[in-house]
Amino acid sequence: MQQSGENLKTDNDKSEREIKVFLDGLAEAVRTGELEDISSYYADELVAFDMMPPLQFKTKDDYQRVAWKECFTDYFAFPVDYDFHQQEFSVSGDLAVVHGLVHMKGKSKKEGSDMEAWMRSTIVLKKAGDRWAINHEHTSVPLAMEDAKGLMNLAPDKELQ
Repeated sequence: MQQSGENLKTDNDKSEREIKVFLDGLAEAVRTGELEDISSYYADELVAFDMMPPLQFKTKDDYQRVAWKECFTDYFAFPVDYDFHQQEFSVSGDLAVVHGLVHMKGKSKKEGSDMEAWMRSTIVLKKAGDRWAINHEHTSVPLAMEDAKGLMNLAPDKELQ
């Protein structure tokens, strides 16, 4: 039996609200640097494209160890600032795509130096039962035309919503 257009919109609106709460929880876990809390937002079967090698992560364990532990929780002093901005949602049943920007600001543990970056983010979520989980994530920054170095210091051109 097909759902009417109105029921589908209501379901998608409900899913968007659930995903916003989910992403707020993820951002809070990232701010505190609690690795197990961060990891709880990811599906066991995961493909992730992040800014550090390798080209792709194929397991949650590898992604947690390299991207989140070695390059994040081992590097930064906590808490950090971490927020999603300009999010756009596309929801269809138990699948959702969210894309937008992430703003992160923190201090390194070792040198105490400040780091701030705006990054591009695309997240694919899948719902199993009543729980959403990230099963694909892609994070990137633009590259400079002259030397192909990552531009970590760019900021959005217009007022954030």
